[in-house]
Amino acid sequence: MTNKIEYLDRIMDKLGELNIYKVILFGSYANGSADEESDIDLIVVLDEDYAPKNYDDWLEIKMKVRRVLREINNDVALDLLVYTKPQYEMMRKEMNSFQKEIHETGKILYEKAS
Repeated sequence: MTNKIEYLDRIMDKLGELNIYKVILFGSYANGSADEESDIDLIVVLDEDYAPKNYDDWLEIKMKVRRVLREINNDVALDLLVYTKPQYEMMRKEMNSFQKEIHETGKILYEKAS
């Protein structure tokens, strides 16, 4: 399990190639229940001020992050949720059960200074 945590350093280094606003670890690694079968769950928020207008735009945003992390994802299972700032802010306002879990147990790995 330690090896997967070490992957977080590599992930953060690779994400440094992008214009990142925030990275949040959630799920089993954030709440302390991870085991050997657990994947690494991350929310990556890009520092971009637009919301995708269609599926192709959304897919391009997600693939931008996936391409940067491709090599690491071959070594460890990653569950990535990728948003732009407006998407993330809109999602936070909904405060559904998923957002509540992120708010209560998620660990901010990076947040751009204002």
